[in-house]
Amino acid sequence: MFIALFIWLLLKIFRALFGRLFIGWEPVVALEITKILVHPIKSCKGTSVQEARYSPEGVEYDRRLVIVDAKTHVAITARDISKMLLIHPNIHTDESEPYGGVIEVSFPADSDCEAFYIPLRPTQDLLETWPMVDNAKVWKSNNDGYVVQSLNPDAAYGPGTPSETLSIFLGRSVLLVVKGPRIRWVQPTTSFPELKTMTAFQDGYPILVATDSSLEDIAKRVKLAANTEEDGEDTFKIHGLDKDIWKEKEFAMERFRPNIVISGEGLVAYDEERWEEIEVGQHHGKMLLVSLCHRCQVPNIDVETAVPDTSVPSQLQPPHGIPFATEEAFNRYEGTLDTFTAMQMAKKPAVSKAPTCWELQLKITKILVHPIKSCKGTSVQEARYSPEGVEYDRRLVIVDAKTHVAITARDISKMLLIDPKIHVDESDPYGGRIVISFPADSDCEAFSIPLRPTQDLLETWPIVDNAVVWESTNDGYVVQSLDPDATYGPDTPSETLSNFLGRSVLLVAKGPRLRWVVPTTNFPKLRANAAFHDGYPVLIATDSSLEDITKRVQLAAKTEGDGEDTFKIHGLDKDFWKEKEFAMERFRPNIVIGGEGLVAYDEERWEEIEVGQDHGRMLLVSLCYRCQMPNIDVETGEEDTSVPSQILNKYRRSQLENLSASCFGINTCPLDFGILRVGDPVKVNRWVKRGGILPIPPANSG
Repeated sequence: MFIALFIWLLLKIFRALFGRLFIGWEPVVALEITKILVHPIKSCKGTSVQEARYSPEGVEYDRRLVIVDAKTHVAITARDISKMLLIHPNIHTDESEPYGGVIEVSFPADSDCEAFYIPLRPTQDLLETWPMVDNAKVWKSNNDGYVVQSLNPDAAYGPGTPSETLSIFLGRSVLLVVKGPRIRWVQPTTSFPELKTMTAFQDGYPILVATDSSLEDIAKRVKLAANTEEDGEDTFKIHGLDKDIWKEKEFAMERFRPNIVISGEGLVAYDEERWEEIEVGQHHGKMLLVSLCHRCQVPNIDVETAVPDTSVPSQLQPPHGIPFATEEAFNRYEGTLDTFTAMQMAKKPAVSKAPTCWELQLKITKILVHPIKSCKGTSVQEARYSPEGVEYDRRLVIVDAKTHVAITARDISKMLLIDPKIHVDESDPYGGRIVISFPADSDCEAFSIPLRPTQDLLETWPIVDNAVVWESTNDGYVVQSLDPDATYGPDTPSETLSNFLGRSVLLVAKGPRLRWVVPTTNFPKLRANAAFHDGYPVLIATDSSLEDITKRVQLAAKTEGDGEDTFKIHGLDKDFWKEKEFAMERFRPNIVIGGEGLVAYDEERWEEIEVGQDHGRMLLVSLCYRCQMPNIDVETGEEDTSVPSQILNKYRRSQLENLSASCFGINTCPLDFGILRVGDPVKVNRWVKRGGILPIPPANSG
């Protein structure tokens, strides 16, 4: 016992002292985020903030705006006009404002240019009133956008105040452009040749990371050069260096324009150049560090005066540019930056190749959205998606009014007759409505609720802090009627649903608290979140697998025997099932895939797919095991005791090595943001290794 403890202590000491000398040995480093910088307008002054949201496209509000030449639409940066760094955009968030707040753009006092205000989150309706630019050029990419207009038609220079004011300050005709909807893909890197992520108007990648230790090294070398006349082994002779200024002057991190600055005990200068993946914040979001950032002359410009220095820091490195700071692609998660709680230096996993013996010509054949958990789904031609799932899918749940436990069609089968229809209307203050209707013979009147309720509206609704979906406890808001004179008063949604279901219930909208999914066997470090889904954000199924189920049901209905190629199903209504098609809606997927070369249950061997015109990636994390809900007819709400449960139990269990649960469909986690359209291509990027199949989900995932 004591000998083992002594050896363990020796190993810890040895690793701490000499770990860097050995491949694969890494010292324990306690790191934290020390600064967060947001640059609303490309190449203008950045703002230090205490917290910021982030997504695969970068830090929220960072470089969503760019100043371009009025004729050529080529981006103008501080490389062209150094005094751009004196333009100061400040973010003022105010959720009571129709645009979520404003960006105040101010100028130096001696410029005689008045500050102006532009909307923080302009609505689509507002954007459509602004002139469109289809060719805003940032480096080699052409981007779409909108020329930002003043909200005040009587502004000093008319509706074009932002661009006119900037033109006067910069001394040339320019336009202020906000990013349009077209996705701007980044360039793959040597370490990540299959990198697929997007960016706004950043130079190359969504986020730039730097460390205090690397900046301290730069500052130390500048001071060393300023305090010596010699040019020896350990000194630097910098041509044109103003030694009096740089003897004591601190070198500002803002010159390098990072988004995230990291510091901590044990961190050595340029250590960050050896990281490949890190985990940040209280949400443990993962980030890939994809390449070094090569430097131009912009860091030579003093961010307070906009005066360029010909020497510092550019002369501290070779002429081609110093690789200072690391550019990161947020291609997996979203969350909030506040503290840097953990880090891992991960090796790149080996990628298993797709079989080359055949080519699959796959496409999306159906998209289904279920606004209220366990109620009728709606087939749509296109839908946005994010790492949290398909837009508007299962953002609402019906819970018991007393216990706040979710009620599903497993409990009351006629829930599937409740029909929530999405009506998008950007002129509506809430982006549209969800109209919830009931069967004609129910005597329950349809009602409508806001599609995208604002924070102000949500704060007027009662809060539920313990809505239970499976084993997870979630926060939410009890949905209220917008019409105070509604049949049952402001509680119309819950009261109407209570009358239809015959028990006291509440209709609850998802709150802001993240609901993390359970990691799976193939993805033990999976970090993704869901709304009110049973387990994971998206469910995928294929037409070929459904055809196999239908064929087996019809085969059982057309034969009296129980032979080698038939199934005897107890209680099967043979007359009913001889010709009846089995509806995919019974399995409640979000994305249905079909195509040439697709064999039934092939999807159980996929590990990563690429979907749509945006080439968004999705991880297929586990099989979806099945309860009795697919036995309920989605048109009548009546439950069949036999189909498909007896087919699944008899056939799908044996195919899955006698697993305890019968399965149909694949639980999926999107890695990117994008738009799905019926007819969009689907590509299999990676298959499960060694011909295996995906595991079933953990027992507590639901």
